[in-house]
Amino acid sequence: LRPAAVCGQGRRRRCPGVAFVAMAVPGALDPTRKISRQVRWLNANAQLQQELSYNDIVDPLSRLDIHEAMKILKDLEQAADKIPNPTAFVVDTAAAAGAFERPIGGFAATFGAAVDPTGKISRQVAWLNRNCQLSEPIAYEQVAAPLSSLGIAAAMTILKEVEEHASELANPTAYVLGVASKQGATDQPIASPTGAPVDPTGKIGRQVGWLNKNIPLLAPVSFADVAGPLSQIDIPSAMAILKEVENNASTMQDPTAYVVETANAQIASNPPPAGAAGGGPPISVQALDPTGKIARQVQWLNANANLKGPLDYNQIVEPLSHLDVKEAMGILKDLEEVAAGVNNPTQYVITAAQRAA
Repeated sequence: LRPAAVCGQGRRRRCPGVAFVAMAVPGALDPTRKISRQVRWLNANAQLQQELSYNDIVDPLSRLDIHEAMKILKDLEQAADKIPNPTAFVVDTAAAAGAFERPIGGFAATFGAAVDPTGKISRQVAWLNRNCQLSEPIAYEQVAAPLSSLGIAAAMTILKEVEEHASELANPTAYVLGVASKQGATDQPIASPTGAPVDPTGKIGRQVGWLNKNIPLLAPVSFADVAGPLSQIDIPSAMAILKEVENNASTMQDPTAYVVETANAQIASNPPPAGAAGGGPPISVQALDPTGKIARQVQWLNANANLKGPLDYNQIVEPLSHLDVKEAMGILKDLEEVAAGVNNPTQYVITAAQRAA
């Protein structure tokens, strides 16, 4: 969870908290109020090390079956003395159970689970609504699909601008939609024609966002249109295509069409190897964990930490490799401390690594 921060005007002043506003279709969050009642009970009776924040957990828990949600809260109760941050534990456990792959009530059914699949947009919008003195809350149900179509890196950049200019925005939702539209957002989430992961490293999204923000293009590059084709070639080739857009910005009438056509030509002439998706052939485990620290810690956890299930090194080494070693070890240490309440250790680590990346 993010620490208390400062919003607006160069981040020099702290924003007083504002009332949390539900981010989904009215009534879709916690419709039975069971989650609310259980959270109140836990905060009053379970001797938690920190107060459990209903505002932060209601979204992910509402995406699960109510019995799954109650089971997570029960696990928290039983392991209360071992969990330093109950809110983070609930969010991570819900995510590990697939919460952010499901719609909230009826919301996102129109678009499918590809809207905000990691839940990062939802969490950031909730944080902004709760901690920044916005003139009115950001309407998650309006911004989720357009931001998802840009990719997570560009979406987070836009929401960061809201945080930094909080006191100046008369309508934060309209601001987000306007900036997203200028960057080529659509109302449909991105998808790969091959079913392969789209922009798994986030480099394509960051570069497209940088081009749209910093280069005087004749038209914005639509991440929703270019992400799929670029994700089917290796990253250096994708970056080279985007560099051509930068170098020829003043004469390129339709940068999006240029990128799509160039990437498709490369795909046709040199089909990607099996397993490649915007990054070339699979990377060896030795390259992902060159010091062997992750492997040794996983081995120790499996032998000594009383995990509820084995921690699968082959599944977690790739997401952990995107972090520095200290961060990766921190996630594995967190798992050790909350082991009694984590039903799927492997998914817990993957989710925590994705959130930290």
